[in-house]
Amino acid sequence: MIKQWEYCLLGLLATNTDVEQELGKPRSVFVNKQNTVQFLVKRISEGSESLPKHNLFTCYATDLERFGFHDDMMEPDYIREERLRLFLENYLLVFTPLRKATPSSDVYLAKDIELLRKADTFQWDAPYVPVPVYSKEKHKCTFQEFCDKLLNRKYVGKIERISTDSSDTPRYILWKESETELYVIGPFASHSYAHGGFCFHAAAPLKVHTLAEAWLDDMYEVYQSIQFMNIHQFDTLDQLMQDPEARELEQAPQVVTELEAAASLVVLPDPPAPALDAAYTQNEENEFLSRFIRVTRECGLLYAERDLVNFHNAMKTSNLVILQGMSGIGKTQLIQAYAKALGLEAHKQLLVIPVRPSWTDDADILGYVDSLNMIYRPSETGLVDVLIEAAKAENQESKLYIIAFDEMNLARVEHYFSQFLSVLETDGQERLLRLYNEGLTSKLYNASQYPASVTIGDNVMFVGTVNLDESTYHFSDKVLDRANVITLEVLRYSLLAQVEEAADCLPVQPVHYKKYRSFYSQDGKLQLSQQELDLLWELHEAMHEADARTGIGPRIVRQIDSYMKNLPDTPYITRGEALDLQLTQRILSKLRGPEDIWKPVVGVYEESGHVGASRLLQILQAYSTLSSFEKTIRVLKQKARELKYNGYMY
Repeated sequence: MIKQWEYCLLGLLATNTDVEQELGKPRSVFVNKQNTVQFLVKRISEGSESLPKHNLFTCYATDLERFGFHDDMMEPDYIREERLRLFLENYLLVFTPLRKATPSSDVYLAKDIELLRKADTFQWDAPYVPVPVYSKEKHKCTFQEFCDKLLNRKYVGKIERISTDSSDTPRYILWKESETELYVIGPFASHSYAHGGFCFHAAAPLKVHTLAEAWLDDMYEVYQSIQFMNIHQFDTLDQLMQDPEARELEQAPQVVTELEAAASLVVLPDPPAPALDAAYTQNEENEFLSRFIRVTRECGLLYAERDLVNFHNAMKTSNLVILQGMSGIGKTQLIQAYAKALGLEAHKQLLVIPVRPSWTDDADILGYVDSLNMIYRPSETGLVDVLIEAAKAENQESKLYIIAFDEMNLARVEHYFSQFLSVLETDGQERLLRLYNEGLTSKLYNASQYPASVTIGDNVMFVGTVNLDESTYHFSDKVLDRANVITLEVLRYSLLAQVEEAADCLPVQPVHYKKYRSFYSQDGKLQLSQQELDLLWELHEAMHEADARTGIGPRIVRQIDSYMKNLPDTPYITRGEALDLQLTQRILSKLRGPEDIWKPVVGVYEESGHVGASRLLQILQAYSTLSSFEKTIRVLKQKARELKYNGYMY
């Protein structure tokens, strides 16, 4: 007995783990007894309630021949299997499920297969939802006529390959006005289905909203009548319909042709230009973080997800990020992985500059005026050329750039980086980096190529790596006041076996500058709670009383606030953990000096490993409702230990 459902599912090639867990078999791709490559597809979309809860569907290599896949039966089995696996690596599969009853068990097959190329942002962590798509081309009516049918509970037409069961009512439907313009309509509570297709019923007033074009990047269209939408994306539609821009359907924008306009038809105004709502922007940022985490694994790096989210949040909110830790843990590779997740071009949008111990001023990294030949000679670092390229108007609005200084404390940062430290504190067009005196412009032969000053826009990010040993310099407060200093931790080596380094990391679509900036809150109002502000003030008082040159300035408070209010909504890091990280990265990094000054504040290190008589520790304990301060307490113990055994805190 054969049962074939009429609707489609979305799936991908199952992993060996998927097959082992569900079927108890070792592989998802294998050569069967008929000498045909057989493989299993795992569905990742929701199906009808009429479909049994079955996740794996059988397919054959012959199903892929029309897509250009050729199975050479003369090759060894393992090569044939691997060739198919590689072929499907970048595709999703659309199929209709079929159940065939056999004497021993039911066999589930995938039929009528179509292939969809995975988006660069694809990271499956939740099922996809099929959403019906109506359009003028397929349903022979204008948007206004379609709205009238909905409001009058008339049949609006059929949708291919989607469930018509009464229990599978779509909560929302889409109207496709053009390739880049979609309207979402709903919510619907039930439906009926007949020769005229669907008739949707709403329990509340229907609303319509324009979907931002960015939504299309993460949806998968099939048969020009269905969009598969990740359920996280789908769930934000409820929030979208609460947006002030969402209109009741009676007030929906009417889309008319020039011919209709000439006939003097009465129309409603066009909808406003689509904007990214906050819920969807957050979803986009989470998808970027998933991509970043995936790229680090592909590049053979092993970091805790919390460290990766912390690094991303620091990059988007800080003028300067400094990665420190023991040598060989992959600090520079992490920066390269971040650039790869952003889709930046190496050497053009990512510039890694190895710092030299001989550098003494900014001429070493920028360049100088050759007064003998009257030309500007840029430094061999290539920094000036990248900054000039980034400052072009078309690039400031579209491209991101990362400038990375490798082992940046081999020379004194406040010397060769001094001009940057001042420039990065100003905003917008005032962030001018001076290359030479304006008066020389008319005298230099290459002044048109190298202007007297260069604008450093928000599309340029600065990051550095440091090793702390006897060959390096410590940072001054001038540097630390402007930087998030992140200490990367080493995970257990047993976890290295779980990292499968890809021989060739998949390319990703470049992240547009405006999309990246949409991850950043533009609200300038201080959002730290009163308790958090009180904590920072008490820590400042304790430090300032010990050493009048040390404390927590207003600039640091504002930067901590910026970090906290831009924290992505992810399960990897809580607000309490973020506050803990900021205390270690922005405040404790400045604690250094002799025992006679800092012992009463930091405390006494005891042989048991505890710290006693610590004013800072007492303050943290008084605010334990904000955070456990696990990392801060760990750093305090290390500082107290340095005071005891060295008489000095580094």
